[in-house]
Amino acid sequence: MKLRHLVITLILFSGLKSFAGFKLDTSFGYYSLKAETNANSGALSALGLYVFHVRKSFVPKFDFGIGYTLQMSKSFFGDVSYGPDLGFYYFPISNATPLFAENSTTNFLLQEKYKPYVGLNFHQRNYQAAKSSYAGFSFIAGCEFDLGYSFLINTQFRYLSLDGPQDSKAKDINFLGGLTFWF
Repeated sequence: MKLRHLVITLILFSGLKSFAGFKLDTSFGYYSLKAETNANSGALSALGLYVFHVRKSFVPKFDFGIGYTLQMSKSFFGDVSYGPDLGFYYFPISNATPLFAENSTTNFLLQEKYKPYVGLNFHQRNYQAAKSSYAGFSFIAGCEFDLGYSFLINTQFRYLSLDGPQDSKAKDINFLGGLTFWF
């Protein structure tokens, strides 16, 4: 219910000039998680990764993003991990947002067809089965593909390195694909 209100609010504000340059990402994907403690280790992989992000471009080649990730061990059910994401994205060969110009009679929009990017994010995860929290950083590589009409297909690879209580560690590899709406 809260997510629905957030999406409706973002769409309503999308027409305001002060909100220009926002992107709303909705992604789904596969993860491969390996965790170890002093006594045990384990691995889990599944098609059950859901990511929601809001990104804002403050300078032409950079986005700042905040979001939330949900992992499920059986696609829609099973053990759950969840937590916030916060980070930066750099677009080395294109601008993060389209170039837009308008006057009283004409609008002009220039959007690159393919926009590769790299990023660095901070992640915090709560693992339901382990009853513990992990935190750490990730390296991200991805590409946005322009579909027109303010929509992009977004593909992404993330490599997360997380630390938990009592010297426990987790490595998480994610492959994501989804739709991005920019306004």
